[in-house]
Amino acid sequence: MKATTAKITSKIRRHAMSWASINDFQCLETEPIPAENLLSNPHISLYSLDFETRCAVFVETPAGLSLTDSPFYWMTQCEHAIRVITLPFADFIALASQIAVNPAKFCFIYSVGRAGSTLASRLFACVNGVEAISEPDALTTLVAARHFASVDEAIYHQNNNQSNEHSSEQMIKHLLDASVRFLCKSAMANKFVIKGRSQVTEIGDWLHELYPQAKKVFLYRNAESWLGSAKSAFTTGETREAKAQMTLEQATRAYLKPVTRLIAAYPDDQHLSTVELMILTWLSAMDACLAMCRLGIEILPIRFESWRSHPEETARKMLAYCDCYPASVSSSTSKRLLEVLSKDSQADTVLSQENIQRREQCLLPSDWEQLHYHLSRQSIICSADFNIPGTWLYHTDPKSLSSGEPSWRILG
Repeated sequence: MKATTAKITSKIRRHAMSWASINDFQCLETEPIPAENLLSNPHISLYSLDFETRCAVFVETPAGLSLTDSPFYWMTQCEHAIRVITLPFADFIALASQIAVNPAKFCFIYSVGRAGSTLASRLFACVNGVEAISEPDALTTLVAARHFASVDEAIYHQNNNQSNEHSSEQMIKHLLDASVRFLCKSAMANKFVIKGRSQVTEIGDWLHELYPQAKKVFLYRNAESWLGSAKSAFTTGETREAKAQMTLEQATRAYLKPVTRLIAAYPDDQHLSTVELMILTWLSAMDACLAMCRLGIEILPIRFESWRSHPEETARKMLAYCDCYPASVSSSTSKRLLEVLSKDSQADTVLSQENIQRREQCLLPSDWEQLHYHLSRQSIICSADFNIPGTWLYHTDPKSLSSGEPSWRILG
């Protein structure tokens, strides 16, 4: 079994937040290497899945670079990649089967975005023996594959009479399992925490099917508060002519549609503004989490308010739930946790607090109207302040004000 290698001649990433793709690189193919090197070389990591060539895409990064120290796994991979390696899907799945995994060691962080998920990932990384992987984009490509069944049946080596739809689904699940195995190939970690982009919540049910023992956390916030944060994070606020604005919105929709079920549900001839696209992104993640709850999947939902009001207590609750908070915490671990809580978890990135404050925007009357219009179309998540069942919110109980003892309250 051989893997194809290529030397990177230039990097042409379209946009800082684009999904990871083999097209981020211009390459010159070099000599093949034994596919087993993908297992043994700690500096080779899974970058993306390319359904056009039906290959898993890996990158090699310099020795000494820790991808788990990064707020955005895919961003650091792209910035520091020195070589690209590709492996056909069938070989990728076969090779991944050699990686032994223990689902009890897994934790998945889901979120609506802009709700403390990067902070949560950095907190897990503080704990000895925990490897935190923040936003590996191979998982994002599988969201699109699920929505659009982007699998060539010819590579699904199964001799049965199942329908094409079922075969496609099984193939994507095999790719999902192989991706998680490669992301968690390190033999040094006691626990693996994978935090996907918000869209990965839409395959949370499949991840539970593959790894039912894994812990799951869902981070979310009030839709009004979220929309204000997202607007400042993902738009510039500059005024454009109508035609230019329409072109931008069409491009944004094309970018989000493959990985956002509620956007894909709208007919192409129905215009969606930038704000509407963001609202539907929030709703899709919320709806996906609610669907997991209906399936009886155990998950810990945490509202953003808890991070703001009682960050240290919220961190401890989350870590303990995921079996990552030892009974006796060393002073060095406690100190690291406090340091993470005191810093911008997305510092030195396009989404740093400094960058967002520079382009901070207020919600316009039209934004409020669009938000509440889309909420009104939902049968269950019809309120901006909707609570996912089982949410733990840290607060101060009025009955205990005399003692000043805050406590946890279950919402939803």
